Amino acid sequence: MLALTSSSLSFAPAVAPRAAVSGPVMSAKADLEAFAKECNPVVGYWDPLGLADLPLWGQDQDAVIGWLRHSEIKHGRIAMAGFVGYIAHANGFRFGGIGPQNVVPEGASAPEVWDSIPFLAKLQIIGAIGVLEHISEDKNFLAADGMKHYMRGGKPGY
Repeated sequence: MLALTSSSLSFAPAVAPRAAVSGPVMSAKADLEAFAKECNPVVGYWDPLGLADLPLWGQDQDAVIGWLRHSEIKHGRIAMAGFVGYIAHANGFRFGGIGPQNVVPEGASAPEVWDSIPFLAKLQIIGAIGVLEHISEDKNFLAADGMKHYMRGGKPGY
């Protein structure tokens, strides 16, 4: 009986695909204030230092807000990755195989781990981060993905 039911469902018309909906991409201060009030009506928009009003690098307000939002997302991601790495090491999680992770002694603290890995491994980490940073900032890579730079109306955090 189950075979008859599943085969009849295979002839059902396909559901039309929905258009992709992206999240809110706001840059104007008024849009940002409205979104903040919608998310948290008690606090609302909160910028005690007035960073959104500063003309950083001679850019307009939309570009400054895009840069601030992108940097907040980026620093949040770095903090989360650092926390996961710290917790993984504190709980004794080790990568197998041959590599620089084998020179890290058991029971070392997070700063001792960084000090114990070889200099070339540190350069490899910094170099990989630099390559990823360049890709996220380069207009040619962004254009290939159909995106714009976050300071020019693109999506922060992309």
